[in-house]
Amino acid sequence: MICLLAIGIFAFGFKASAGLDYYEIFLNNKLIMKRALNQPVPTDALNLGKVTASDQLTINYWQCHADDGLGKSRSIILKDSKGTIVKEWKFADGSTANRNMVISIKDLVQSTKASDENQFTLYYAARESAVQKLAVLNMNDKTLAANESKSSDHTFLWAAGLLMAAIATIYYNFT
Repeated sequence: MICLLAIGIFAFGFKASAGLDYYEIFLNNKLIMKRALNQPVPTDALNLGKVTASDQLTINYWQCHADDGLGKSRSIILKDSKGTIVKEWKFADGSTANRNMVISIKDLVQSTKASDENQFTLYYAARESAVQKLAVLNMNDKTLAANESKSSDHTFLWAAGLLMAAIATIYYNFT
């Protein structure tokens, strides 16, 4: 009896992800979404926040029945709420060297400016796969932020070191 219970737990107690298509979406190399096709598409729209012209959206899609998990004749399609194609980005056939499908945020924002809508849907298409819905994008702000100059994370350490050197100099001058 215990043996049958153990077999049942091992057979049905885990979610199988082998044999499923799955994908990841990154904004500037930061993972913002990961999903296998047996999971429901999130109902919340992805909010990209304040983006700059140099930002990039990267999509990695693994197809279970394609060679090396990479599709042929790959594309990412952006549609409005009526299902009208707003923009289609085509990508080279997948290989381990060019798995990433990179979309310039500048191009994405420019593509949505002609529409009064704020929500758009991204789809994946390839020769070996049916068109798959990836995510809904919230595009409330269709302006690009100015590229902010990013100071080094170590600036405060440099300033603290300079302050310590000044204090040590003053201390040794008065002793």
